[in-house]
Amino acid sequence: MVTSKQEKLKTLRDGLVKLREERTRVTMEKGLAAEDNKDLRENASYDYWEQKEFNLTARIIALMKEIDKLAKSK
Repeated sequence: MVTSKQEKLKTLRDGLVKLREERTRVTMEKGLAAEDNKDLRENASYDYWEQKEFNLTARIIALMKEIDKLAKSK
């Protein structure tokens, strides 16, 4: 029988996979934006994708901490 803790861990891990996939796509978009305009000082599109990538990374880290905390709890 699957416990609620195991269900929550599965849900969190599934969410982590989705966030990582989204970050990969965002990283590619950021790279394309950099290619479109080599002067990154004046590249709003690059700035947008860079901020989005940063936010996704922060969410991934928070989710990983939550998974670790739940996995270690009794």
